[in-house]
Amino acid sequence: MVESSKLLPKLDGTSSSFRTPAGAKDIFVFRASEDSAEKAKLYRFTIKGDRREFEQGKWKRRDYQPNPGVTVDIAKFGESSYKIVPEAPLEPGEYALFTGETGAVVFTFGVDASGR
Repeated sequence: MVESSKLLPKLDGTSSSFRTPAGAKDIFVFRASEDSAEKAKLYRFTIKGDRREFEQGKWKRRDYQPNPGVTVDIAKFGESSYKIVPEAPLEPGEYALFTGETGAVVFTFGVDASGR
């Protein structure tokens, strides 16, 4: 009997080609319905060998415990878009932004340490 199981999305490669400097005021804008936008998440990857992965959630017996991801503010932006703003500056590392549709990475990026 399996006591727990993790949902671990994985991407090949250790880094995204899109980079932003540490300490930048990161704002992400995307088009979505209100229901979908409320489910948007920002996750930090862990590097494992030659790929990036993160724990999206975990099953423990019959209970699913989603990973809340990085704490963000989500607000309406214009007529049909939303913006996501991390509550705190992002630490150097690799990230994935989901826009609320389960299972689809819509944007990946990296945050570089100062002076890199």
